[in-house]
Amino acid sequence: MLNVKKLGLSLYDTYVGEYDEYNPRYVLNKTGVPEILYVITSNNPYSLSAEDISEKTDIDSYLCKEAIKALCKINAISIRDNKYKVNFPAFLESDIELLGGFNLEVGKVLGDKIISLSNEFDDKMSKLSCYGKHDIRILRYYVIGNCTLDGGAIDFLAGKGIITTSKLQPGDRDYLIIGYEESENVKEYSDNLLCSCNNYRTDKIEFCSFGDSMGNRKDMFRFFKRVQKNLEKATEHKTLNLSYIRLNEYNNQRIAKECERLILKSTEEDMYYTALKSEEKETIDFLKELGYLNFDDEQSKINCIVPIFNHEDSKIIEEISDIISTGIFETVKNTIDNLNKNLPDLTPLKHGVEFKDIANELWHLMFGATNEYLVNSGFFDSPKYRDGEGRYFQFLSFRR
Repeated sequence: MLNVKKLGLSLYDTYVGEYDEYNPRYVLNKTGVPEILYVITSNNPYSLSAEDISEKTDIDSYLCKEAIKALCKINAISIRDNKYKVNFPAFLESDIELLGGFNLEVGKVLGDKIISLSNEFDDKMSKLSCYGKHDIRILRYYVIGNCTLDGGAIDFLAGKGIITTSKLQPGDRDYLIIGYEESENVKEYSDNLLCSCNNYRTDKIEFCSFGDSMGNRKDMFRFFKRVQKNLEKATEHKTLNLSYIRLNEYNNQRIAKECERLILKSTEEDMYYTALKSEEKETIDFLKELGYLNFDDEQSKINCIVPIFNHEDSKIIEEISDIISTGIFETVKNTIDNLNKNLPDLTPLKHGVEFKDIANELWHLMFGATNEYLVNSGFFDSPKYRDGEGRYFQFLSFRR
């Protein structure tokens, strides 16, 4: 394969379903897909055929056509006259130049607005079940930076018709693909921002991490997905690998369920490593390695070391989210409207992508810059950089 640039790909997903030909992770993980999508994105829509793409990427013609077929099947690209365009927001380095530092400017405005609203939500923060057990700045980071700006505010903006949050896809899936040209300038612009939330849910617990995208963090969601991706090439028997991956997901769910049980137990009673059964010890070791639990030695009590938010906290968080979402709405709307009017040369607009889809990522750039501003101002605690993992904090939330 030629030294072709790639698109770094991520998902804003509600439901990706079974790991099959309609699952975007399965398709986007195929060999050559990042290069194929970069070539299509960086050229005019419907200007390249499969043969052109194969030639530009030096991907074997058969493999290239198979990857293109898979991308068409999930509607990531469209075909017209045997030529292609992308159907999702994909940004090139030239788009970063067009966007400039808009998000840093608006991030400061939104950050100052949030700080000014603190007199309206400080009393509510004090009623959180974990208030007083952890620094208020880390609680704000979770409640405002994660649950509000990357949660309630997104739903609020979607309800106002400003951004897309739900996009039905082939195979009864619901997700939005986001792409960025892989380059140092683009990585600094997007991946370095505190706007990436990963959640893995069981019946009773949500394992959450929130931070930047500058590494492969120790996080239950990312770990399972990384292992899944590696299993795709475990043997030369692709169908067998895929069949095993589907079975392995049941095993992941069993492991997560046992993690849930032991975390709940650790919060309800004193739990000591030496008193555990063999498999329980293995699970505790796993949770310790992930950074949720800790103990000094085998004789010491096992403790949860991350903030835990209970069922009743969700109502408080919703109230805080409503205050902030309402307070920042006009600024966000005006910013997105101005970008829509003044940036006709933005690559996803050239490819005919609906602006509400694009605005989802523009909002992520905005609130990521807002979170950075609130960290730098001392309003949020600052997640420490972990070599190879990036910056992030972890949390647990007890589900209803």
